[in-house]
Amino acid sequence: MIFHVHIPKTAGTALNQHVLLHAFPRADICLLYDGPKRQDVLAQMSVEQLRSLKLVLGHVPYGFLTRFKVPAVHLSLFREPDSRFGSYVNFLMSEPRHGFWHQSGITFGSADGDTIVQAISHLPHFRLRHQGVMTKLAAGLQLSEQVHEEDWPGLVGRAVENLRRDDYLWGLQDRFTDFCTMLHSRFGLVYHDQPFALEQMSKKRPVTPDDVAAATKRFDHKFRFADLSTDTKALAADLNRYDYQLYERLLAMA
Repeated sequence: MIFHVHIPKTAGTALNQHVLLHAFPRADICLLYDGPKRQDVLAQMSVEQLRSLKLVLGHVPYGFLTRFKVPAVHLSLFREPDSRFGSYVNFLMSEPRHGFWHQSGITFGSADGDTIVQAISHLPHFRLRHQGVMTKLAAGLQLSEQVHEEDWPGLVGRAVENLRRDDYLWGLQDRFTDFCTMLHSRFGLVYHDQPFALEQMSKKRPVTPDDVAAATKRFDHKFRFADLSTDTKALAADLNRYDYQLYERLLAMA
């Protein structure tokens, strides 16, 4: 089984749509993108069903499948933390349906990057899910798990230890092509120019040209990290503090 530990805004969606989702029949794929309730779907499967899966995808941590006693090869991409964070803010500014707008009380289209970053930093629910995102998932923690300040250095160490394991293959977003080449060499996985539309996972209707167009969509660049005020950059840096440390270690290991 291949388990994509999908770290948000690291080119993980491109990996899914251009490589992984093309590789297996939809009956052999399990998507875990809708939070804990969706993740519980695995607990409802029989051992035979679990072992028949070929691909599991989601914003879920390394080692998540351990409790199900299903061996897996884990995959992740990592990205320079400020660039990753900026991409996430740009995503929010392009997605009116995202829960951020309702939960923050901010009207979609009315907020600049500074306002969004300040909300993420100061509202406890958002801060919890956006502090040390890469470190948490690589270390084996859910994004919603609380980490005490004194435990973060050890968490970085645990993430590095996991990434050194034989069952965890990782790459860097700015070396995406190299990562795809490695996956082809190791598993015969092929990069496809036409992205896989997630609607193809549904049995309700056939995929349409509009679905393919949606899969091909690239968000307009409405936001640049460099445009943040100095004070707001400091808030983002605090959220990314331990991801900076992890990324430095990854650069040394790459």
